[in-house]
Amino acid sequence: MKKIILALTLITISASAIADNTKETWECKAFAGQWSDILVVAKSNKDSVLGSIEIAGTIHKATFKVVGLDREWGFGDAPNSKIDYVFKISPNGIAHYFDLAGAKGKEYTESSMTFKCRQKKQPDLTK
Repeated sequence: MKKIILALTLITISASAIADNTKETWECKAFAGQWSDILVVAKSNKDSVLGSIEIAGTIHKATFKVVGLDREWGFGDAPNSKIDYVFKISPNGIAHYFDLAGAKGKEYTESSMTFKCRQKKQPDLTK
């Protein structure tokens, strides 16, 4: 019985590792906050065109792109909606949140929130 449970556990762990399509994970706190209080988790997929933004326990599917040296996620209020919000992380770990809902075209408004982010190391599954 123990061997069956161990085998099922290993299969579950292996399937989880294979199913994880994450390339990069960033943890972000309030600019003057503590690292123990993560407010945003931004992820990019291995395909480098999709990702997700998790804010206050809610996960939003997002587009992802690298613009120059910046990482940028775009997402909306509803599935398959236009991009209403942009979360952009600069190489120095400073991130800005933009609310584009009222903006004309692709122009950015001033960021409404600033964060400090750090890249979380992805586990090496080849070892």
